[in-house]
Amino acid sequence: MNNTDFMQKMKVFRVKIDIDKGVAFEDLCKNEKTNVNAKLKELINSSLMGNSRYFFSGKNEIKYNKTSNDFSWFVNLDSGKNIEVLNKLSESFLISLKNEIEKAILERREWIHQRSSDSIEVPKELVGGKNEFNK
Repeated sequence: MNNTDFMQKMKVFRVKIDIDKGVAFEDLCKNEKTNVNAKLKELINSSLMGNSRYFFSGKNEIKYNKTSNDFSWFVNLDSGKNIEVLNKLSESFLISLKNEIEKAILERREWIHQRSSDSIEVPKELVGGKNEFNK
C-alpha cells in the first residue's frame, strides 16, 4: 500500500474547546505519558467498541475483616472473576452509603410513581404508550 492509499483511508478530526479544558486535557496526556493525538485516537477506538464491554453481570459482596476491623467491597462476576472495588471501609461509611442508596431508590420510586415495592418498570410500548395518570 503506498502513502496515498494510506492517507485516503484515514479521517482527520479537529475540535475547538475552551482553553481551560484544552490545557487540562494536555496535562492529562502528559500525566499518562502520551500525546493529544494518541489519546484522542484511544478514546475514539474505545467508544466504538460498543457499550457491551461496560456491562457485566455479578453480585456485590461486603466482607468483614476481623483483624483490621474494617470492610472490603467485592463484585463477584458471573464469569467467575472476583474484583475488589474498595477496601478498608469503616462501618460508618457503609451505613452512610446504605442510607444514601435507600434515599435515592425512594426518590426514584416516587418519580416513576411506583406504589408497590415489588412492582417493576413496564415499557410504555407494552401498554400502548398511554400514561395511566393522563386518564
